[in-house]
Formats: sequence, C-alpha cells, structure tokens
Amino acid sequence: MTAEGLDTLIGIVVDEIGRQEPDSNIVLVDRDLLSDEDITFGRDLAAFIERKLAEGKKLNLVIAGDIPIVGWNTVIEGFKGKDIQAYYCALACRQVPLCTKIEL
Repeated sequence: MTAEGLDTLIGIVVDEIGRQEPDSNIVLVDRDLLSDEDITFGRDLAAFIERKLAEGKKLNLVIAGDIPIVGWNTVIEGFKGKDIQAYYCALACRQVPLCTKIEL
C-alpha cells in the first residue's frame, strides 16, 4: 500500500522515464506485481529480471516502497553492467515522498 503523495511521485517518475526513454521497458515493482508474477524470494525476482532483459529492451525498474523481498537491492545490484536502471521510491521522514536512482 502506498500513500497518496508517493503514488503521485511514482506516476511522475514513470512518465518521465517514458518521455526520456520511450523505447525502454518500464516495470513498476510493487506488491501487486510481486503477487501477479508469484515473486516471493530474491531468486524469483532475479529470474523475473532476466526474463525482462531477454526481451532485448533497456529495463527501467521502479521499486515502489518497501517490497517484501529480503535482499531485493542485492539482487538488483547483481545486474550491474547489464542494460538496466533502477529507481527506489518511498516515503522518507515525515511522510515526504522521495525517489533515488540506484547506481548500477
């Protein structure tokens, strides 16, 4: 579940990525996606990312809040050097939405 301000920020980030990189594959990684794709563990997330990369497009992952996968950030860091970018969107102190790019 995300807060209203975070939903707005995520929408802006996804729209901006789409504007700057229209040929890329933008995937919003949230609890709904994890449930729909049956992603429970880090290895499931890694397999999902591999499938998306196999499509041949640059992959932009937008991580929406605290997803319930232990070590998800380590999984993503394992794709360093591949055609992938990751953004982490969450609520900071005082419920201020933030987005940061994870350097890969």
